Formats: sequence, C-alpha cells, structure tokens
Amino acid sequence: MAFKTVESILQPDPRFADLCVVQNGVTRRMTLADHHDVLAAFGLKWTAPADVVAGFDRARNTIIYAFFDYDAKRRRLVRSSWR
Repeated sequence: MAFKTVESILQPDPRFADLCVVQNGVTRRMTLADHHDVLAAFGLKWTAPADVVAGFDRARNTIIYAFFDYDAKRRRLVRSSWR
C-alpha cells in the first residue's frame, strides 16, 4: 500500500471498505466500531501472566490498526512470529 495522505489516514483499507454488517435486517458498511466490537469479544479464558496479556492485547491492537492498513497487520504478525 502506498504512503497515505493526511486526508486519507482514517479511511479504511480497501480490503475493509467493502465489508458489510447486517443489523436489524439492514445492510450497512462495517465501521471501526464494528471491527473493535468483534475483537473486544475475544479474551483470555483464564488468568494469564502479565506478559501473555500484554502480547494478546498487542495482537488485538495490531488487528484494529489493520482496519486502516491491512499490510501493516501482516508485517507485524509475521515479525512477531520471528521472536
């Protein structure tokens, strides 16, 4: 993806721009809030060490940012697997 202009930074990545949500029988485009709600529903089932919780939240934040730059998510997840 090319470097975004200031005016386009908050525009969804084209791969997210056409995703839709059906709510109360009405179809609408997915918003950042929808994307966040899906990720907020995921959690760790049991108490985990602080570094595990931090890593889990880091991964969720990476996926949130993918709404704006999907390629950034792929780069981040690949890099984190190298550790």
